[in-house]
Amino acid sequence: MNTNAATYYGDKSVKKLLLYSTRCLNCGGDVETDQAYCCKACYETKPPKMAWIEKEYKTPIRELLLNFLNNHSESFVADYLGITPWTLYHWKKKQGIKKVVRYE
Repeated sequence: MNTNAATYYGDKSVKKLLLYSTRCLNCGGDVETDQAYCCKACYETKPPKMAWIEKEYKTPIRELLLNFLNNHSESFVADYLGITPWTLYHWKKKQGIKKVVRYE
């Protein structure tokens, strides 16, 4: 398991994932050569960095984010995954993740 996704586009494994995908990184449908997505909607649902992190950790992104966010601060999670806090905010929004404070 790679410990940092910060090398995203510079990482050869990410480039390989994007260039040699035979299936859409979101829906799993057929794609043409040198394309990682079948349509724009799939790309917007799961951008390359999100797809790469999901593949790297072998865990659905929603589950991965929930696990990290329940155990660490948002700034730590963003830094650890190599994304900006703004990107993390949008990923949480896409995945329907909300912060809930409970009193016991």
